[in-house]
Amino acid sequence: MPHRRLREYWREFRDAAPGERFKQRYRRRCAERARGESQWSRWVLLGIALLCIMIAIPLMILPGPAILFYLIAGFLIAGESRWMAALFDFIELSARHGWRRWRDKRRRKRLRAP
Repeated sequence: MPHRRLREYWREFRDAAPGERFKQRYRRRCAERARGESQWSRWVLLGIALLCIMIAIPLMILPGPAILFYLIAGFLIAGESRWMAALFDFIELSARHGWRRWRDKRRRKRLRAP
């Protein structure tokens, strides 16, 4: 069933090490294609990614919603492109590092506040 397969893919992605999860997803997609999966799935996923980008462009005038569509498109493209997978792993690590620095800075400010 498709929903079970999606859950399994999501668990694999979620449980993978940060900085490796997109590359692992790319390698899994390559292995699926090597086993004979139809090339149509690749074009369908890239088509959905393009559709997400097309939806996000007019939403850029609103704060927030476009980011979700860009992330979905990037996620789909990262499964088909080694370069994009490596970029997303780098972005994930950078975002985690920035988040930790911001969180620690806020904690230090609260501790210093009278």
